[in-house]
Amino acid sequence: MTAEEHLVRLRNGQSMTLTEKLNLVARLSLPSMMAQISTVIMEYIDSGMVGHLGRDATASIGLVMTSLWLVGGLCTSFISGFTIQTALAIGAKDEKRARSLTFQSFFVVTAIALLICIAGSLIHNSLPVWLGGKKSLVRDAGGYFLIFCLFMPVMVIRQLCNGLLTASGNMKVPGILNTLVCFLDVIFNYICIYPGRAFSFFGTTVVVKGLGLGVRGAALGSGLSEVVVGGLSLYFLMKKGSMLRLRRAEKYHLVRKDIVRAVKISLPMMFERLVMNVAQVAYTMIISPLGNVALAANSFAITTESLCYMPGYGVADAASTLVGQSIGAGRKKTAISFGKITLSYGMVLQGGLGVVMFFIAPWMIGLLSPDPEVVKQAVLVLRIEAVVEAFYGAQIVASGIFRGAEDTFVPSLMNFFSVWVVRIPLALLFTKVFRLGLLGVWIAMATELFFRGVIFLVRFFTGRWMKRHEKWDSLEQAG
Repeated sequence: MTAEEHLVRLRNGQSMTLTEKLNLVARLSLPSMMAQISTVIMEYIDSGMVGHLGRDATASIGLVMTSLWLVGGLCTSFISGFTIQTALAIGAKDEKRARSLTFQSFFVVTAIALLICIAGSLIHNSLPVWLGGKKSLVRDAGGYFLIFCLFMPVMVIRQLCNGLLTASGNMKVPGILNTLVCFLDVIFNYICIYPGRAFSFFGTTVVVKGLGLGVRGAALGSGLSEVVVGGLSLYFLMKKGSMLRLRRAEKYHLVRKDIVRAVKISLPMMFERLVMNVAQVAYTMIISPLGNVALAANSFAITTESLCYMPGYGVADAASTLVGQSIGAGRKKTAISFGKITLSYGMVLQGGLGVVMFFIAPWMIGLLSPDPEVVKQAVLVLRIEAVVEAFYGAQIVASGIFRGAEDTFVPSLMNFFSVWVVRIPLALLFTKVFRLGLLGVWIAMATELFFRGVIFLVRFFTGRWMKRHEKWDSLEQAG
């Protein structure tokens, strides 16, 4: 039985065995996990390409990367406000409303992306200076940030299309497209970053010309790959046979109630993203005075660590879809059951990957940088983080479960408390008082991730994330 057939049974109120639930979680998680891993591999290859331009090039990207996460996170939050409603509508078998939400999401999210694009373009020259970057980094860092901001609307459209497809239970297409964007990114980056290179095939020399744009070429290559795959994502969402394809016979317009509900869902998530990304910017400002070696090592360590936690986000995507559609169908016990399964799955998966990362960290960082001091620092901090990956996985998957249940406000406050009361003060203490440098920053991060994983587990097992749905009568006997 396919994943789509299982989801139809879920929406129709039919019971499912534990084996069937495990099978469905695996089928929905795998494409999204592969997409997330592909994204990390893309960043890994990007970092490797730029890393061979020197430590200053790597530090330039590392300086503004957290700010890009901030502006991208704001758009992603609004996307979730609509995709969560779409999953609930599909679970309730109200496909017409799901299509209406699709129309509204394009209008609202694209408008927000354009505003962020304009704002980011206006501050691109000043941002590296505000972040405490050295003069040698300002030009490349500002150019990298500008190009990414210009492509922001296209990136957001791709993310929106993939989010809507995921909400409908179609994980395969987004997974393939996310893998494709990584593949194209490598090709476009090679062309845009380097001036050109000669290759010999069976005695024949072929010269591949490049633009030689360096750091800016990395941003341009990523942007071009987003344009191609963004168009494909839109095609698959709107193609004939798609549940969310807009129909000419149906009239669509902005519905105040839907937009207000999207804002209510999105604002806590936006606050959460803002808190997390401002914290990352603050982290960058703490690391910047430690020098370009520390900045480069931090950037490489973050990219490499992503291979551990990005699969967790794939499981979280599946959790949001399954919990959202279960609640939409009035099946609260099934939603809780899927929550337990995905949470266990995510913790075991991410914890296991953390163990692997602990042992292969020298090899992975060595692929990214030829600088022995950068490699030494990056490996040291990665091994510290590997110890708490299972708890980080718990927080990631639990967040996906809570989003599926429209529980976004309290988790955003939990993230705020964890980051600003635990992580940042500890980072300042370890770097300013104990003079531990980059090591102190990552010890603070590992401590905070452990704490955050624990409090998210407590919220899940107390059942408070389902409070808003307690008034609903379950349509099932035992889940």
